[in-house]
Amino acid sequence: MRTEHPLRSPRPFTRIVRVTAERHIRLIFQQAREKADDIEQKIRSGEYPPGYQLPSITELGSIYNIARSTAYRAIKELHERNLVYGQQGQGVFVNEQPE
Repeated sequence: MRTEHPLRSPRPFTRIVRVTAERHIRLIFQQAREKADDIEQKIRSGEYPPGYQLPSITELGSIYNIARSTAYRAIKELHERNLVYGQQGQGVFVNEQPE
């Protein structure tokens, strides 16, 4: 019969995986915020003027060397900041009057 070591938890691997996954998710959200901040800077500087169509999710992924899901989260962050709007089948555009 096998006995557990008194100082070790019975399932240490599960905790390691959970901590690693949480750290990974935080990293993805951090990357998305950083890319959204960069795009916001381009909008506010006039590089992306009102009405300008942003690059597609796939193109943003290539430009910033990030996954498409991270690029999608960045665009979602810009939507929440009310800086861009989407038109189905057309793309994502810079709002006329960014706040």
